[in-house]
Amino acid sequence: MDYFQTYKNYFWHWEDDHKVLAIPDSLTIAYRELLVEILQVISKQGAPPFGSLILAIIATNPTGREGVLAVEKILKRQPSMMCNELTTSEVIKMMNLLVALPDNYKKYEKRIQVIQVLFENCHHVLSLQNSKSLAKEAGMGSFSKKELTVSTLQKDLKPFYLLNKKFKTPEDILKKIANLPAVKEGLLLEEEVLDRAPKDAIEELIANDKTHKVGALVKTIWAGINLPFHSISSSEQPIGGVSDLTNKGNLDQLLISEFANDELVFLSRLANNEALFLSREAPPASKDKRRVLLIDVSLKNWGTPKIVAFATMLAIVKHPKSKITCEAFVLGDSYHKINFESVDDIVNGLEIVKANLDASGGLNDYFNDFPTDKDREVFVLTEKSTPQQPAMQKAISELGNRIHYFIYNDSEGAVAIYKKLKNSQKHVQHFQIPLQRLWGEKVSFTPIDKKIGSDYCPILIRGSHRKAKIKTTDNQDVFQVSNDKTLLRLHRETINSGGKGWEIIHSNVAIKNKDFEIGRLENNSLVVLTFDHQKKEITILNLTTKEEKLILFSQGKSNVEDAFLFEEGHFFYCEIQCWRIELSGEVTKVNDKAEEIRLKLESRKKENNEASIKYQGGSDVFKNIRTVSINSANNLVFNAHELSLNSRDHIRLHQEPYQQNFTNSRDSKFINEGFFQFSEGSSVAVNRVGIITLKSSNANIPTIYIPSVIGRTLGVATPAEFAGNVYYYNEPMYEITLNDAGLTPLKLISKIKEHTQFGLRYVKDIVDNSPQNLQGKWKKKKVMKIKAELELCGAKVDVVKANPTMIPLDKISTTDFFNQYIDEFINTIITDGT
Repeated sequence: MDYFQTYKNYFWHWEDDHKVLAIPDSLTIAYRELLVEILQVISKQGAPPFGSLILAIIATNPTGREGVLAVEKILKRQPSMMCNELTTSEVIKMMNLLVALPDNYKKYEKRIQVIQVLFENCHHVLSLQNSKSLAKEAGMGSFSKKELTVSTLQKDLKPFYLLNKKFKTPEDILKKIANLPAVKEGLLLEEEVLDRAPKDAIEELIANDKTHKVGALVKTIWAGINLPFHSISSSEQPIGGVSDLTNKGNLDQLLISEFANDELVFLSRLANNEALFLSREAPPASKDKRRVLLIDVSLKNWGTPKIVAFATMLAIVKHPKSKITCEAFVLGDSYHKINFESVDDIVNGLEIVKANLDASGGLNDYFNDFPTDKDREVFVLTEKSTPQQPAMQKAISELGNRIHYFIYNDSEGAVAIYKKLKNSQKHVQHFQIPLQRLWGEKVSFTPIDKKIGSDYCPILIRGSHRKAKIKTTDNQDVFQVSNDKTLLRLHRETINSGGKGWEIIHSNVAIKNKDFEIGRLENNSLVVLTFDHQKKEITILNLTTKEEKLILFSQGKSNVEDAFLFEEGHFFYCEIQCWRIELSGEVTKVNDKAEEIRLKLESRKKENNEASIKYQGGSDVFKNIRTVSINSANNLVFNAHELSLNSRDHIRLHQEPYQQNFTNSRDSKFINEGFFQFSEGSSVAVNRVGIITLKSSNANIPTIYIPSVIGRTLGVATPAEFAGNVYYYNEPMYEITLNDAGLTPLKLISKIKEHTQFGLRYVKDIVDNSPQNLQGKWKKKKVMKIKAELELCGAKVDVVKANPTMIPLDKISTTDFFNQYIDEFINTIITDGT
């Protein structure tokens, strides 16, 4: 591409087969990897001329001062008609301004922000369309050096020449950077690219909490999977001896010497994986052999099956013995290519979800665009029940001869591999991944900045005192929607014993007249259906993925409420007629089981009414806050209610005496509804659902969360610590999975029934169909007691945290909390942040 064209007698050229940019006979400017990362970000605002970009890179290198001298020397050698002395001096002046920047602004993400600021709307900037492909083409191709022209030189130098008018001092650049959003990835300087030893890709996945579950499975799958991992050339194949032996394989590959053992020894060696097999692999027919892995991301493959599928894909493409080129795609209604070279690639892949019932559309589209190729092996990775779906059955029937391997998995970690054999599938292998053991191991995660969104609140709140519609799910969770359209979930300890508040799950739920239905998918994701009676629109929101689906539903009656039901992964609407609403958006009329749905809907209404009576009530929260100030006692005051620590060390919001002295008080400024700010920058946000949030201008003081309830003892928190009334403490809860019922099922049924609210028939069904979740949540001490009792009955059980992403808060005294956080928040305001 002409953008990367090099010229004779210029201040830069390509070296080492276009992998390195350098000043001729002088310093290295940048490695291609660094250049690609810079262009990926800068292209989003339009790329500057390449020579201008190189001048900025040279000046922000650790060897910037030497680089500026080398560039100055080369520019002064140019004829005056091409580059006069004034232009050269202005360019060098601007480069020295960049050299004078603080060192931390010449490293990592701040360096890229400097470059962004310099070339925003610069002279000769490329269009966004032309800029997009630059990162892919950087340093690619072969360039012969051309003669340098006046127009080329002026095009490269003029943007830098004009920057002198825009930035007079380094501080001018730093002020502009303060307004830029943070860059995701830190950039490496060219020296650091060489200095940093490469980390094992799988270890990086394990160390990151977003990809830990995937990475933790890969090495275990390596130990179990038995696929041919061909090398590119036959010279790389094993040449015999020990390298050809393994302890797994088909019976026809057994070492002939094994048959010399007597029958008992022979069978014992097989049973204990001690028998030896030949593992000689045939070299591929072509050195261009490649593998394509197609991962189903439709509804059935969400949750654990999806994690297992991604781990299996990585185990194949990253296997130490594999040298074959691999590609990966995700399948839904169509197909989408994904990368797998970095942690971010895997995170991005895992975030792709499709609300389709199956992946037949993506499978058909892929093979329409990529017909049969004899040098390509195709793998399909999906959940074990998907081939039973009619659309997938048809797709597999039509395309099966083009698919070489099917890899099926389930939510328990079972993996089954089938290979194409003429017009059928041959079962090759089955193995079990110990998910609980691998995911239960303690791992020190790489620290990640916690992004606190609008839904985040570390403490519980009080439920609405006004009449609110309450819904339950099949695992006994209780939900409520506040008048402010916030979805709340009752803390499970209240269901089990009593005395806890509500947890904020999602804010701004699009609920009209509180008409909604909530359900739980097989992967434990929550889905909420809301219906707008006036617009005749249904919104389906997945609370795990935050994916929304808007559906026009003209069949809904505007004067009918509580007509929706969630059952077996679908929503139903029953009034005069019955309709099924798929999560994908498809609406179909139900005839065959309409009466059954009506009966279930009536039962559902009864359950919800009982829950409403049982869990209704609470305290009216303090919403109408018009002023926030600090009084003469140095306490925060909301309207006329003071936040203080009383003589019994209780934190309360109570009404001040009328004669309270307001001398030397400080008032905040009303910014907009529910948001107030003091002059030095500290702010107070009032959430109408019942939370006051204090954010200090002092970065050392964490965000403080306070319930806005008047006249009661409060529980308060930061993102790490809690103090006060335990009603507000969001205590971690645990679930129990019954893996094996053991030999005394009757005794086990009795014990489970003792600790749950289910009837005998339901508990018997759980025991008969283990592994099953007991559909209850308990505190840690209680759950360990239940686990011990069930194990005494001969059962095998696992205990897992009900909300794996929840961070437990440390409890401290109210006096310590008030002194360390609330008083410090107030002191910062009083001293104007000094």
